[in-house]
Amino acid sequence: MTAYEEAAAYISGIPKFTVKNTPETTRQWLKVLGSPDRGLRIAHVAGTNGKGSVTCFLDAVLREAGHSTCTFISPHLVTMRERMRSGGEMISQEDFVRLYERVKSAAEEHLELPHPSYFEFLYLMAMLYFAEQAPDFCILETGLGGRLDATNTAENKCVTVITRIGPDHMEQLGDTIPQIAGEKAGIIRPNVPVITLTQPADAEEVIHNKAIELGAPYCALDASQHETWEMIGIPEEDVKRALYTAAPYQTENAALALLAAKYLLGDAEEVFHDIALAGLKKAHWEGRMEEIRPGFYIDGAHNPDGMRAFLEAVRGILRANSAADGAGAAVEDGETHAAGTAVRPAKLLFSVLKDKQAEKLAEMIAAACREGLFSGVIVAQLSGCRALDKGQIEQIFADLGVKVYASYDSVRGAVYSILKDRNESDPLFAAGSLYLVGEIREYLEPIC
Repeated sequence: MTAYEEAAAYISGIPKFTVKNTPETTRQWLKVLGSPDRGLRIAHVAGTNGKGSVTCFLDAVLREAGHSTCTFISPHLVTMRERMRSGGEMISQEDFVRLYERVKSAAEEHLELPHPSYFEFLYLMAMLYFAEQAPDFCILETGLGGRLDATNTAENKCVTVITRIGPDHMEQLGDTIPQIAGEKAGIIRPNVPVITLTQPADAEEVIHNKAIELGAPYCALDASQHETWEMIGIPEEDVKRALYTAAPYQTENAALALLAAKYLLGDAEEVFHDIALAGLKKAHWEGRMEEIRPGFYIDGAHNPDGMRAFLEAVRGILRANSAADGAGAAVEDGETHAAGTAVRPAKLLFSVLKDKQAEKLAEMIAAACREGLFSGVIVAQLSGCRALDKGQIEQIFADLGVKVYASYDSVRGAVYSILKDRNESDPLFAAGSLYLVGEIREYLEPIC
């Protein structure tokens, strides 16, 4: 094993001998390491879906404006190095190993403190790295929740952003949207602007009340409303053309990022307009409605809200394809929708983790099959102990009357077999888990 592989293996094994620590413990570890977070100007991003995209878009716009940036994101798709970036570039293997050894040595020396958890260990490494880089802005994406997240120990916040909230991680965050929103709202700080969405309304109410309680300037936007784009100062259509994908949910995430960037930059309208669009054109977020091969889209949708957004994007892509093929002419085996456009049904490669709402996701996919978006599914077994068994997934779909074309023992085997005989004109999508996206990317786009 290389030094990097040994470091990654050690960190991956951490859950075996530690539990999640409190923010106070994280603060103690930061102090032990010399308080590397001190002096960093933080933009903090929380939410159920869209956190990574907002981080990516905000980072791209700030860099286009001439500012140096560092970002901390989670989870990673292929390599842990993805989590720590400076100027958009992943941390090198050498720097990763060097900072890993520094945190590990501190853990071995200070046995009076609980060992850093998996996420906490990576966060501590990131703070050390960012302190060395000394960026103008540091963008932190929360891992799970917000109030008790390790990233919430960062005190020098310039702006907080809370993306769309939906049901996910309910065992840890609560059974209702207001409870989950309360955990996410824990990142808000006194007098620090918070930017969020008007929907879901019961989440927005909780976030707004927290902002009032702390005296934080507050803005809730609705990307479907013209007033939002007037406030940002950029026409919605200009933003859509600048994005790498036509997925509607990314327009919403871009709106959040642009409003945060506008606050941080404070540039004149005409200057911000040009900088923002140029930044968005350079932004690309892996695994979020990413066309990894012609006509093959992969998306990390893994909860009901994410699946809703994914299916909306699929609908738009298939309709656009059908319109391009024949301006709405009938397509063999296609279904005619209310909009009057027939679409060629796609196939969906699907897998999911045990702790996700597999039945609910399958029900949404079954409805999409009845609508004519998908002709059926292909099931692949994810690696790792958290993966739901492919046999169980097949049974769930069978009970719902969804055609299962094939079932594979590995994602690699599934992708190889599918692409070997596939015609690029046949639409193909993959969703259900970020781990599925990661395994696809590791096979098709390996990272050195």
